[in-house]
Amino acid sequence: MGACARGQRGGAGISVEAGAPRRPFPPAVRSTFRRLIGKELQDRWGSSVIVENKPGSTIGPEYLVKSAPDGYTLMIISSTPLVTLPHLQKVPYDVLKDLVA
Repeated sequence: MGACARGQRGGAGISVEAGAPRRPFPPAVRSTFRRLIGKELQDRWGSSVIVENKPGSTIGPEYLVKSAPDGYTLMIISSTPLVTLPHLQKVPYDVLKDLVA
């Protein structure tokens, strides 16, 4: 999993250390990870963090691209849809221009 953000100065990524699992996590586990990360960010920032799951592989990135570039929207997504989908179908965003990690 990785993170992308829309912000005035780019975004921050979450890196995966060497030796991390190579299989995708089931959806329930990914959702749990997102909520745990949201809770940790809320504790660190002292501000509310809303975790909102978006279905499908293009809906989340499209939502992020259409959001205000103010640094308040963070996307946690597997890299697979961002790497493969633009080669398989037309997507409403340019991974290299619209998303930063």
